Order: sequence, then C-alpha cells, then structure tokens
Amino acid sequence: MQEPDYSILAKLTQPTSRNVKRVSLAGQVFGRWTVYGLMGYAKTASAMSYWLCRCSCGNWSIVAKGKLKTGNSHSCGCQNFEEKQPDLLY
Repeated sequence: MQEPDYSILAKLTQPTSRNVKRVSLAGQVFGRWTVYGLMGYAKTASAMSYWLCRCSCGNWSIVAKGKLKTGNSHSCGCQNFEEKQPDLLY
C-alpha cells in the first residue's frame, strides 16, 4: 500500500469564505478512486481543489478535482498495470 505524496500540501491553501461553498466530492467514486476528503486549494486564480482519494487496490493519493471529473485519473496506475498483463492460459 502506498502513502499519498504529501509534498503537494505545501502548495495548497485552506478554504476561505470565498471558496468554501463548493460542492463536496467526499464519498463519491470516480473510476477506481473513492474520495475521502478535501485537502485544500491550489494557490492560483482558479483555486483548483485537491482531494484525498483511495484506489480500489488500497493505495492513497491526492488528486485534483478536474482530473476526477474529466476522467483523466481513473486509478493510481494499477489499472494500467493490469491491462498490460497478458492473460495466462494453461
């Protein structure tokens, strides 16, 4: 099981009254990701939100809302690994 990369937390800001009214993704499932909670917002004009997610294989990661919503992030990479494995038939 892999811990999330916490280095991104230094680049995030906490919610303010301006951006606190956003819709929560907690509990929603996107591909193999299950969203657990809001980690913070990017320090940019768009204030992209970042969420703590757990993959169905057990790995944790911090994923941008945009990647979840658009489907650009389906899993921690385990799905790609499984798709590349040849079917073993004996």
